[in-house]
Amino acid sequence: FTHDPLTDVTADLEIKIPGVFEYYVEYEDWQSLILCKSEVIGSFIVEPRLYVPNGNGKALLPLDGISILTVIPKWMPTIDLWEPFFAAFNYSNFNMVHYAPMNERGISNSPYSIYDQLMLSNDMFKVPMSEPEKENFLKYTLDKMYNQYGIMHVIDVVWNHTACNSEWLQHHPEAGYNLRNSPHLRPAYDVDEAILVFSEEIESKYNLPSNLKTEAELQAVLNIFQNVIIPDLKLWEYYVLDIPSTVLDFRLQWNIISTNIYSKEYLNKLSAKDRAEKFMREIVINETYTRKGKKIRAKLAAEFVKRILAERNEEMTVDNGLKIFEEIIKFVNLLWYEEYDDDLKCIFEQTTHRARFLRVADHGPRLGALSRENPLVDTYFTRLPRNEVTKNLHQDDMALACNGWIWNADPLLNFAGPQSKAYLRREVIAWGDCVKLRYGEKPVQEDNPWIWEHQKSYTEKMARLFHGFRIDNCHSTPINLASYLLDSGRRVRPDLYVFAELFTGSEEKDVHFVAKMGLNSLIREGMNAWDSFELSRLVHRYGGEPVGSLTFPPEHLPLDLLGHKTNSKQFKEVSSSQIVIDVKGSKIHTLFMDCTHDNETPNQKRTAEDTLPHAALVAMSNCAIGSVKGFDELVPNLLNVVTETRKYRAQSEMDGIVPVRKTLNELHTKMAREGYNEVHVHHENGYISVHRVHPQTHDGYLLIARTAFNLDKSAEVHSPIRLRNQRVKIIESATLKVLVNQTKSQSQPYMDETHSLLDKKETKVDDTKTAAELATNSLSASQLYHHIPADEIIILSTSTNTPEFSGTPTTKRRMSKSKSTGIITGLPCLLDYDDENSNLIRVYENRLDDGDFETVIECNGYWFAKGSTVLLRTIVDGSGIDDVDNTTDGVLTNLWKLLGLNCLSGVENMVRMGWDVLGSGRMWLENDGSNWAPGLWEAIKVLKELEINVVLFRSEMEERDTIDDGAYEIPGFGKLTYCGLQGFVS
Repeated sequence: FTHDPLTDVTADLEIKIPGVFEYYVEYEDWQSLILCKSEVIGSFIVEPRLYVPNGNGKALLPLDGISILTVIPKWMPTIDLWEPFFAAFNYSNFNMVHYAPMNERGISNSPYSIYDQLMLSNDMFKVPMSEPEKENFLKYTLDKMYNQYGIMHVIDVVWNHTACNSEWLQHHPEAGYNLRNSPHLRPAYDVDEAILVFSEEIESKYNLPSNLKTEAELQAVLNIFQNVIIPDLKLWEYYVLDIPSTVLDFRLQWNIISTNIYSKEYLNKLSAKDRAEKFMREIVINETYTRKGKKIRAKLAAEFVKRILAERNEEMTVDNGLKIFEEIIKFVNLLWYEEYDDDLKCIFEQTTHRARFLRVADHGPRLGALSRENPLVDTYFTRLPRNEVTKNLHQDDMALACNGWIWNADPLLNFAGPQSKAYLRREVIAWGDCVKLRYGEKPVQEDNPWIWEHQKSYTEKMARLFHGFRIDNCHSTPINLASYLLDSGRRVRPDLYVFAELFTGSEEKDVHFVAKMGLNSLIREGMNAWDSFELSRLVHRYGGEPVGSLTFPPEHLPLDLLGHKTNSKQFKEVSSSQIVIDVKGSKIHTLFMDCTHDNETPNQKRTAEDTLPHAALVAMSNCAIGSVKGFDELVPNLLNVVTETRKYRAQSEMDGIVPVRKTLNELHTKMAREGYNEVHVHHENGYISVHRVHPQTHDGYLLIARTAFNLDKSAEVHSPIRLRNQRVKIIESATLKVLVNQTKSQSQPYMDETHSLLDKKETKVDDTKTAAELATNSLSASQLYHHIPADEIIILSTSTNTPEFSGTPTTKRRMSKSKSTGIITGLPCLLDYDDENSNLIRVYENRLDDGDFETVIECNGYWFAKGSTVLLRTIVDGSGIDDVDNTTDGVLTNLWKLLGLNCLSGVENMVRMGWDVLGSGRMWLENDGSNWAPGLWEAIKVLKELEINVVLFRSEMEERDTIDDGAYEIPGFGKLTYCGLQGFVS
């Protein structure tokens, strides 16, 4: 550390690579002279440097400029045919593609249920290849797409689970939670096995129908489950102390003399319940988790009872001791019986609700006849097969807990660990195709070295191929594991971009995960908005700083000042100058997705017409943004990553909302690069307007969108928008109309190849020939990871046929419950698009009494239908910016020229004029070599402290006392508040 009497204590740390860094302070206590360590550990994240090709060089892509598209590789053609797709992605101005895992898939065919983490899926390659050949060919293709189209690549990494049929599990069952390494799961396994056996014997033993069709039939089955199956398990044996054996252990310890650790405690004054709970905490042990496996520390138990006798002044005899001891353990057992009763109640309730949904509910999948392979409810354990590999394994090694999720769970609590009873209480929504991986509680690699090394190799392989990671199921991934594996990935690729889906329900916990793992962005989902007001709130939250903030957020250091090439018209590359910034904590960076591959589409949750305004509003946010392949083409329903067999087709320039997306993505990256970080969001009558503004030039981009959460007719319009001394120019205007009747129950897409029109003539469509008869779509039955809609639930041991569709695009289709082979297409639609004029709004100017003018924008309530957007350029009059045909320099331009600042970037102007534009509280330009405004350094370098005070700031009274003159008075404006430069700044 260095310091002097006038400044703070500082330490110089040279950070050369991105990532997360933790720090603490060691200091010598001024009284004891003992070396101390700060209790709080701080951390900071250095963001990765993301570059995209730019001419003959590369330009930095700021995180807020990211436009990402999610693609499921198994729906793509083989890799050799990818180029037309990337040409389409490039046309839409996406600069990053996110892929679901490309590894060999497990038995469910879900890309998130990985069979072998070190093997790329064979079906991505046209001809058979060895693993090194596959890796090299994939890398060649990704590099080509990056260099040719400027598109970066990120991949999902799945560390939390593996496919239930992963072959390596038979060699390494310790990698999962089995009954040997996790004996606390034994009661849960007993319940799970009982459900399988019961399901198999439902007809033969209990004479009940196996194919449940009515609530009455279900209740008959559940009645046996509650009154026969569960009681026969005698689960209470896992809970309570066995009194005879416990009394015997206690009696053997009674006469052993030792120092009583309870001699200073007053146990007799405790209530019976408090005394029993203390006994449970300190004396009862459960090391085996077997039936009647709970034991006592008999020596401590004897001391515990002797202390009570001493407090009561009773004789220290074994009979007196046993009397008190038996009272205590009976109360202890009473508490455990209450816990047992509560757990049984939960087991029955969870089983009832789940069985009702899976078997008889109208909105459920109605899975058919019960059997061991198709049990009453989801199985919680994968049973490894007995074969040559596993023949020597103990039976306890063969049962592995499936992964899953729990409503409102604490992400910092391992729900498969001994402190949780989620599996026993049947609270887990289990993914039957995934085994939860166990990394251990001890320090890195000590507990389970093979799985750590295996996942490290997997992570390094992905880092060699991709520019970044999306951590799947991050909230259930151990933090120490993720930190270790991310460090491994960053050693391979230092500028690794890492983002995650993280559902903690707490901003504090979000910060904890981000700080420990070094996450660069967290995914936030626009489709979670339930109405237009909530959507406007999300856009405002992720939109940027309020207009007129006068400061830049400290987390966004202007990269032009660090010498980066940014491909920006506003920020220019400058020579190196050292800037010291007092960095404050920043909010978590957001990747705002209009729709993810897990979200239901606007057609399902709102209306298909809302696709356009929703995409536009998300794109106007001042953060990273993203979408999913199929969203722009208006694919009507969530595509299931497990059961969907159709393939993507490369979109055309006229598909869906592609023309608007092209403009929005280009503008989004431009605004991030050029510093349009201020935003104003307004919500009114289903309209949302978003104005992104540059903090120095005050020019901006204004979006007016009319959402379509429903298609109810409404005469309400947005009130006139008035922009004082600003002119506007229309960039684009669009209205989306879907040419097919929409129902919320759709579960299959309209498969018409002629689904997008871009002319302005209304096309009449016979609704009876374009509407599909579609089965009811429900919430997930979640038997497999990444949910399966109710009409698509599959059983792993059963094969399903996938019939092809027949008929022409204009015929009415009857959709089967199996997915079609063929091409994934969207709804037929009409996009009324214009990039010069708009009949949605009327723009005119009013001259005001004070000589200023205002531009008024009025929405046409008839033409501005739901599902419409207008995007405008806004320019402050006299700014000199020529976007609205100004031919002369404005007053601001002339001022900049007089100050010698006309050739500098906006941020640099502010810095060199001494503005604290970074919101940092303190900033210096160090040394003579800094690029100051012309003549400024020479003018002030000889000034002393008092002279600097005169130049910078004085009140008028101070000035009059010194030189008998006050503050400047400007004709037509008035007297300045202060003397010195502060008078002009204020």
